[in-house]
Amino acid sequence: MSLKPEQRRRWTGAVILGIAVLMLIVGETLLKGSLSPLLMLVYWLACFALAAVSMIYAVIDASAVARQTTKARRELAAQTIQEIEQRLKDKEGKPKP
Repeated sequence: MSLKPEQRRRWTGAVILGIAVLMLIVGETLLKGSLSPLLMLVYWLACFALAAVSMIYAVIDASAVARQTTKARRELAAQTIQEIEQRLKDKEGKPKP
């Protein structure tokens, strides 16, 4: 199954965010107090890094959606202008009764 780039980006961001949330839950329940302070620091830094990467994916996705919207708006405006020009030409070419 081949995913479009936007689907791949969203799935990747969601999976990374899911892993970060799972790490948060495990870190606050199962691992609390059982790891040494250094390992706990490394664990939470990894969790934070995953959350940050997920946020970066969200910003990239929002930027891509904004670009697509702008492109679609410009294409629609150009198409509308062409239709209006064509209608004006058609009206000018018709004889008046």
